[in-house]
Amino acid sequence: MLRGARIITMKGDEVIENGDVVVTGNWIAAVGRRGSVKVPAGAQVIDVTGKTIMPGLVDVHAHIRTAFGVHRTQVWEYLANLAYGVTTTRDPQTATSDVVTYRDLVEAGMMLGPRI
Repeated sequence: MLRGARIITMKGDEVIENGDVVVTGNWIAAVGRRGSVKVPAGAQVIDVTGKTIMPGLVDVHAHIRTAFGVHRTQVWEYLANLAYGVTTTRDPQTATSDVVTYRDLVEAGMMLGPRI
């Protein structure tokens, strides 16, 4: 559970200044003002006071050009997308099947990157 952050929600221009985000099994289970959401017994509470939490950005026309034909254990281009808040990408023309391999590695948790 993340406690105390400013939370930018998906409800219009709503911003919760001191909020709680409950995460269960890698999914957001609840979002609300501090103390207003049910927290599962034994949940780890992480103080994120002074931080801002926002929904991930989706790049629907991403051309993440990685080295073709040489598979790496981590792709810096994917890390850069995550660093800028892009959590999902769609490449309308991949130019190589390597993207499919990297997508599978990200989905399997074997490499960090946005959902592809």
